[in-house]
Amino acid sequence: METDDPTDDILCECASGRRAWVQAKHDVTVGTAGGGLAPILVQWAEMIRRGSVQHGDGLVLAVARLPGPLEVLRSALNRRRDPHSGALTAKQHKALQVLTTQLVRVAPDLDEDAKRQLFDAAVIWHVGAGDAENAKIGKPVHGREAQLGAALLGAVLADAKVAPQAMAELTAAARTFASRRSGADIATWRVVLQAAGFELTGEAAHQSSGDAVAQQLATREAAIEVQPGPGQLVSEVHDPFALEVHEAIRAPVITSPLARLPIYIRRQHDGDLEKVVDLALAGQSEIAVLLGNSSTGKTRSAWEQIQRLPTPWRLWHPAFPDELLAKLSGITPHTVLWLNELHRYICTDDIRRDETIAGRLLEMLRDSSRAPVLILGTLWHEYRLRVAPAESLNDVRPQVRALVSEHFIPVPETFGQTELQLLADAASQDPRLAEAQTKAEQGHITQYLAGGPAQVERYLTADPSARAVLHAAMDARRLGWGPTLPTAFLVHAAQAYLTELQQDNLPGDWFDRALGYLLPMCRGARGPLSRVRAEPRAASEAGYKLVDYLEQYGKQNRSELCPPDQFWLAALCGDVASRDQAAMARAAYERDRIEAAHQLASAAAAGGNAAGVAAFAALIDRDEDREAALPYFRRAAENGDARSQVTVGVWHEDKGEWDTAEAWYARANDGKNPLALVGLASLESLRGHPEKAEQLYEQALSAGGAKAVEHQARHLATQGAHDLALSLADRSYANGNTEALTGLAWTYISTDADRAFAVMEHALKLGFRGAINELIILATTTKNRELTVAYCHLAEQLGNPDGLRVAGTILLRDGAERRGAGLLWRAFNGGVPWALFELGTLREKQGCTRKARRIYRRLAMMGETYAIVELAKSYERAGDHATAEKLAEEFERDPHPGGGDAGWEAIAEIRQERGDFRGAEALLQRLVAAGKKRALTMISDVRLGAGDTAGAIDILRRAIDSGVPSAKTSLAKLEATANDIG
Repeated sequence: METDDPTDDILCECASGRRAWVQAKHDVTVGTAGGGLAPILVQWAEMIRRGSVQHGDGLVLAVARLPGPLEVLRSALNRRRDPHSGALTAKQHKALQVLTTQLVRVAPDLDEDAKRQLFDAAVIWHVGAGDAENAKIGKPVHGREAQLGAALLGAVLADAKVAPQAMAELTAAARTFASRRSGADIATWRVVLQAAGFELTGEAAHQSSGDAVAQQLATREAAIEVQPGPGQLVSEVHDPFALEVHEAIRAPVITSPLARLPIYIRRQHDGDLEKVVDLALAGQSEIAVLLGNSSTGKTRSAWEQIQRLPTPWRLWHPAFPDELLAKLSGITPHTVLWLNELHRYICTDDIRRDETIAGRLLEMLRDSSRAPVLILGTLWHEYRLRVAPAESLNDVRPQVRALVSEHFIPVPETFGQTELQLLADAASQDPRLAEAQTKAEQGHITQYLAGGPAQVERYLTADPSARAVLHAAMDARRLGWGPTLPTAFLVHAAQAYLTELQQDNLPGDWFDRALGYLLPMCRGARGPLSRVRAEPRAASEAGYKLVDYLEQYGKQNRSELCPPDQFWLAALCGDVASRDQAAMARAAYERDRIEAAHQLASAAAAGGNAAGVAAFAALIDRDEDREAALPYFRRAAENGDARSQVTVGVWHEDKGEWDTAEAWYARANDGKNPLALVGLASLESLRGHPEKAEQLYEQALSAGGAKAVEHQARHLATQGAHDLALSLADRSYANGNTEALTGLAWTYISTDADRAFAVMEHALKLGFRGAINELIILATTTKNRELTVAYCHLAEQLGNPDGLRVAGTILLRDGAERRGAGLLWRAFNGGVPWALFELGTLREKQGCTRKARRIYRRLAMMGETYAIVELAKSYERAGDHATAEKLAEEFERDPHPGGGDAGWEAIAEIRQERGDFRGAEALLQRLVAAGKKRALTMISDVRLGAGDTAGAIDILRRAIDSGVPSAKTSLAKLEATANDIG
């Protein structure tokens, strides 16, 4: 509609309340002098002064042409609004500076908040009126008509509630333009309509008739028909519980009917999620993963956001990974892919399937022809580092990590003060919120609403048999069992938690009675257990599911308890899935229940499980040796696990059984498995067929096997095939593996140092920026002072920031403090913040504690949160324990990857060093109580330092029962040492 506002071309109002003031221009130039954007900025500034523009509104410049400078400015404004898109490029930063300069020139009275509000609202929209089509027409596009038409079309597509009004505007516009313009402009209109996704048919497609265009628009037959993809229209999705939103508690007194869900209280993370959904509404494919523990409001938050999506948006909630993989290619634009509990789809025992799904999801997000697609996922914290670990040489799910990294939106466990105030305001309208406000502990509002306390109360007040069923379910789930717990397993496993007297006096229907207690709902939420059907229409239940809140409660309160022997044996029941038997085998092995572990692994293998048995074999390989693990690798290989097939092939190759090795490599080779291809290439080399080997290596590299080729190069180096090793490392490096030559050099370091240096000098000539760092470290490792000094000089000459950091660190250690400090500052100024950590350490050694702390505070303010740990250590050394612990708490609260335990561990280590063993253990016990069981092994070290060997052994046994991976090895070494001393 036309408007009297300063921005006067068109005003679009959506049912959501948001507005967009659109100015249509054919051509705009960017410059600091008058003209160009200046008149537009004058109008926008006046809109800001009047207070017309609210949060979420848009000041839109619609252009037919988008020259380079304007395109840079458009991308800069978009990136400025999107916290997930990374830092501005140099060109984008300059474009915003130019815009700011011009805004100051035309509106010097605007303060910083007003400028920020204007930039937040500013949008540059390229209508894309088809230059090629314009050339065919032979006349220029009449910009205003085209832009207004496209703006109205945008209203039709963006908000179904205003579509009728916008369609009427389009119809009228088509008739108006037809009456006063030539047929050429009707042709131009057809271009605009088609570019916006409308296909004209019949007379409207061939004749210069505005009435024909208007008629087709009026009858709304212009939309392109698209075969619907999986899922259903969002407008038809009415059941939040079908999407796994938790049911809320039931109000004790209901005076009037209540909605199925309580009134929603907007929280801080909702704003972050809203920005992602806004981008999807604007036409971009996006992904957001809500990260938080059970019942924190993740799924409800996502549910609230999809209510904003208009027709034609669809929603698809695949039931399991195989369904997702099978139908993924059919997803069409304007689809929400709902992946609640994301780990069930991309962090399973089947790593290959996980990677395939993640890779195809990444492709879909990058495919502009399928945009917009919105992926909404939720994830518990315990799975966060499993789906997105820190990058390492052994990263088995790089595609999964790439999919989710930088897309997490943390969901707090508790309500903040602002949210509690909003809750108080809404409580008078919803008795469920009123009850949560009164009874929820320490801001745990969503957990209370989801029925958690009632579920825990029912568990704690259960009779022995019902509680035993829950103990079996809790232990199975926390040890890795899938969601469905079979009936026979629960019947047999539960009895392991009863005394002999209790077992002897169980009535015949004891399990049915337990179910009668555990299945009923808790204050409107699910009971502790719920039935699971084998299929939607199946007559009999497949088993039972433990409610989420009790699952997490069990993980927190039973993590140090190892189930009794009968529990493990119950997992051998015939109706137990082989994947669950494999999971229990791994859990039993980690807890030193070796006999049960082997029984379960054998049963899983007999049931056809591949990935889980391979993971069990890897545990044996880690703790024992390859020979002991080989039978399980072989059974996993026979069941189809490709990685195990390669492992078995390597074993036979090393034994000289080339034909057998080739057969295994061939089974693993699907043309895209680089490990198998490298194995086949290795055999061809051994047989004297270098040309065939060359082809296979090239195929492996093309399949993304640069890392596999590097490992082969290192293996060949140990066999004396130095030329081939260097050639393969070069090719791996050329295919993007920057660590290939580094890995080869370090393979030589203990046997042929000269060759190690030669490899890294070769890497330096190839332009590998990290080569100088490695040369310095190699020289230091071999204690070659002359080379160390020479390479430090070279690093200084090259000016590589990371090289300067390494050189500065070495010089500091050698006593050249002044020169070393200078290099560290140069490295810091070159973009390597970590260089200042070394300088801080130096200042502390020099006794300049205040200078060191200033350095650490500066780093912390820059976002280098580990500097908080260094500050804590500094205060702890000085005896200021209270400040040290306060800093450790601050670091623990910081949402950085990897957890926040380092502060506590560092303080404990310092206390141990000065002999305060009791204080050190007290800190580590806090970590244990918080579920960080790895701290048990650290407590063992503290007790050893205090001379308490028996106490150290006891704590390691607790660690074994908790499943801490390194505890078994540590205990074996400690007991062996104790026996030797004894």
